[in-house]
Amino acid sequence: MTVMRKLLVPLLLIALAAGACGGDSEPSGTETTKPKGPVVIKAEGTLWKPAEVTVAVGDTVTWKAEKGLLHDLVGEDDVKHDAADEFTFSHTYDEAGDYDYQCTLHAGMKGTVTVT
Repeated sequence: MTVMRKLLVPLLLIALAAGACGGDSEPSGTETTKPKGPVVIKAEGTLWKPAEVTVAVGDTVTWKAEKGLLHDLVGEDDVKHDAADEFTFSHTYDEAGDYDYQCTLHAGMKGTVTVT
């Protein structure tokens, strides 16, 4: 039985450690991030990823759509880009608040920039 205990204890420790590393419970594309470095939101299919970001006053957010589907960008605080299959648009936020944005061509392709 001591051999069994020697095997069982390490296996239990591994199982406990793996359980403590749980994954992110939020669905992909809707996670809120406070990025370090440049803030880039990418069009992936019919979603913006990440859809929600938190930045500081004075930070710049960049939206990118790469070749593929046609997207536009419409948002608060003069965030706007005409429909194209590829574009890069940047905006610097000067005031704290929540700013919504969306692609009007795809229902549900929307998000929020929270400026603190």
